[in-house]
Parts: sequence; C-alpha cells; structure tokens
Amino acid sequence: MAISATLFLMFEGHAQAAMDLYTSLFKNSQIIHADRYVAGEPGAAGTIKVATFTLCGREFKCSDSYIKHAFTFTPSSVVRRN
Repeated sequence: MAISATLFLMFEGHAQAAMDLYTSLFKNSQIIHADRYVAGEPGAAGTIKVATFTLCGREFKCSDSYIKHAFTFTPSSVVRRN
C-alpha cells in the first residue's frame, strides 16, 4: 500500500492571491480546481473553500479559514493511503 502526503496551506482570505503568486513564480505550475464559498455558507462569498494547485508538478491544497484563529496562516499535511 502506497502512502502519499499533500501539503495543505490555510489562509484567512488570501488563498487565491497566494496561489496566483506561487503559480506565477514556478514553471510547470497551475491552479487545478477551486471550490469557493457562496452566500449563506460559513466563509465569505468568493473565498476559497478548498483548492488544488501544482508547483513544479507537485500537488498542494489550500483554503481560506472562516474561523478566526490566533494566527493568520498555517501549513499542515494530508496523508493518503492509496
């Protein structure tokens, strides 16, 4: 059984700007998919619920947290068993 890990970046309202910057800096990088909050959902409409992007061909995920924390950014990881 193969195990893989994906870095997951959590922002407070700046996930789209971060993805735009990161994908502009590295070759073989792109935004794959972005689910956005809509009116009536917990997050601000238009912010990132969860998104997938690649940098140099490696997959990352990110989101805009609607919960106010004592921090503004945190990286974490998602481990998958294939």
